[in-house]
Amino acid sequence: GATRAPAAAINFHQLDALIPTVSARILKASSETLDEVIQNSLQEILQMLGLGRGALLHVSKEHCRVVLSYAWYDQGVEIVSKEINLAELLPWTYKQIVVLGKTVAKHSVDSMPVEAEADRRFFVQLGIKSALAIPLFIGQRVHHIIVVHSLKEECVWPEPFITSLRLLGEIFVSALERRDILRSLET
Repeated sequence: GATRAPAAAINFHQLDALIPTVSARILKASSETLDEVIQNSLQEILQMLGLGRGALLHVSKEHCRVVLSYAWYDQGVEIVSKEINLAELLPWTYKQIVVLGKTVAKHSVDSMPVEAEADRRFFVQLGIKSALAIPLFIGQRVHHIIVVHSLKEECVWPEPFITSLRLLGEIFVSALERRDILRSLET
């Protein structure tokens, strides 16, 4: 469970210290600079935590599509194309997150259930040791997913870290939603 100490030497509490700074940056960002601010914030967070890959994914439930919106990769880490529909490659994960609205926190890809075999194979192919994927809602619908991967070693995702990462994702998503509303008013 999430009560064990993380196996990886990740200081998850560092994220809490960054949230006010990232929030202020996002609030100050213009429509034109928002993408860059989100990208840079994602990079800063993942580098600080020593996590090899992370992303903000966009969900199009009516088309059963999940694609990368923003991603950061550590040096030498395999890049995932923004063209790939992750819903097709990760059917079990898609159902858990998008259909059921659940967070998927796997300290080991080997701990995934039998029905998630296709997902597990994809995770192994990408060198993922531990994965965390959190649904981000607008109203009742999962609109985005924030994802982080530990590639060097397995780690348990503590509940306070999951809560903080969800908050960060919600800050990103509300800023994107605000920008979309402003842009629709301009046209």
